[in-house]
Amino acid sequence: MKVKGATKASVPISAMIDVVFLLLVFFVVTSQEVINEAFVSVNLPGKSVDPPPENIETTALDLYVLEDSYKISGQTYTLSKMESLIRVYSESIDKLKVNVKVSEKASHQQLVLALDSLHGAGVEDFGIYTLK
Repeated sequence: MKVKGATKASVPISAMIDVVFLLLVFFVVTSQEVINEAFVSVNLPGKSVDPPPENIETTALDLYVLEDSYKISGQTYTLSKMESLIRVYSESIDKLKVNVKVSEKASHQQLVLALDSLHGAGVEDFGIYTLK
């Protein structure tokens, strides 16, 4: 009787690759993405017991952010002129509310510059709207 030589044991590599890819897909799908903004602390106001005062008069001002300019009360202004005008309005009117109405053709940078101008002028009450 002849003894055969030692046979080599082998593991099917294709089955191992399938298992590895299944595990990889599982861990990718079930992992949680860490968002950096989630760690920013936010100070939210507490509940107010007192009702808000009813006789505060606010004056609303419409600021239009157009494709290449800004418009207030029908007059077209550059950024620097608009900023100085908003500052004058903010200093002369106690409770100024600014409605920022943005054209669809306006760039994001124009909107951010307008909001920076409002912040620099001390305007805290504003709303942002999209023009169609």
